[in-house]
Amino acid sequence: MTTQVSDFPRSSSHSGQTYVVTGAASGIGHRTAELLAAEGASLVLADIAEGVADVAKTLGGKAVVGDLSDENICAKCADVAMDAFGRLDGAVIAAGVVNSKSIHETTQAEFQRVMDINLLAPFLLTKALIPHLRTADNGAGLVFVGSKDAFDIVPGLAAYSVSKAALLQLAKTVAIEEGKFGIRSNIIHPDVVIEGSSLWNAELRSNRAAKHGVDPDGLADHYRARNALGIALSTDDMAYAASFLLSDRARAISGAVLSVDGGYGPAFAR
Repeated sequence: MTTQVSDFPRSSSHSGQTYVVTGAASGIGHRTAELLAAEGASLVLADIAEGVADVAKTLGGKAVVGDLSDENICAKCADVAMDAFGRLDGAVIAAGVVNSKSIHETTQAEFQRVMDINLLAPFLLTKALIPHLRTADNGAGLVFVGSKDAFDIVPGLAAYSVSKAALLQLAKTVAIEEGKFGIRSNIIHPDVVIEGSSLWNAELRSNRAAKHGVDPDGLADHYRARNALGIALSTDDMAYAASFLLSDRARAISGAVLSVDGGYGPAFAR
């Protein structure tokens, strides 16, 4: 039988689906939540920042405020989804922190904090969600927001780069272990997204500008010029990628790295 155009899954529809989105108070998590809500999804939005409650109210979702490196907060995300919407179809795990120091400069406490938020929290949340994701009607999807730094060694971002490299391995391990239950697991690797990000405070801007030998006001131009397409990356770019990976159009994609970096050669997957 010839496939009709109307038979193709619509990548822009998440109607009837329920997702957890972390880091939803700002940046990539916030914009992804806005897109998924516009595409019909029901949402549980999690963040350590109390402002996530306002975001959830605006988008008609539910909020969980707390530190996701606490397994009780992760369990609450799953419980809220099931209690409020009766189902769970996936998650976008976007919460993260950065510590702009070299190995020599990084203290044990600083290293541990980055690992707690960027790696332990995704592990604990994934573990809490899996029992519910296994019961999803048509399979489920996990999208981890990693970083091109998992491949590109960047001086002065020791803890961050290590955490994102380990996150990549977590995403691939979940793909292998949970595939038989219909769970897909993929990771997005952005290059720098300054727009709307709570990470890019004055201290980080000044630090990275010094590392690259540019003025802080010219930092965005520096990052734009270094990718092949010469474009400034936005939270929209990451939200579109996450929406696609959660959609039916990505039904055969798992364990993949989707680089959203404008074509930055040193970070190509290899």
